[in-house]
Parts: sequence; C-alpha cells; structure tokens
Amino acid sequence: MNAQLSLEIRSLLASWRYGIWILFIPVWLFGFTERCIAVYSDWIITNPELLQVLTVTFFLFGWILLQPNSGTDQSNTD
Repeated sequence: MNAQLSLEIRSLLASWRYGIWILFIPVWLFGFTERCIAVYSDWIITNPELLQVLTVTFFLFGWILLQPNSGTDQSNTD
C-alpha cells in the first residue's frame, strides 16, 4: 500500500514537472522572439542588446536541454 502510494506520488510529480517544462517552452520562445525584434527594430545593435539576446538564447537552449522524464517511462524497481 505504502509503496503503491509512493509510486503514484512520484508519477504525479514527474508528470507535473514535465507539464511545467512543456508550458515554459512557448514562454522562452516568445522572450527570444521579442528580444530579437526589439534589437533589430532600430537597425543598430548595441552591446547591451546583444548581451540580452545571447542571454535569452542561452536560457532557451538550456531549458530545452534540461527536459525531464515524461513520467510514463518509469520502471518499477521495487
């Protein structure tokens, strides 16, 4: 009983974590697109603007690379 409940809680947390991850991909894409449009709108790229684009790009790719397990491929090791 306790092991089954623990497995259900772990599965619920894993699916919740995956849902948060998948939800924030469009958020980071919007941030990246918005920064690129803001930088290129005046046709002059300054160092702070370039740093902002590189920072958002780093966080976007970092977020994509840190994909958690979907929660459906967990094996029962008990």
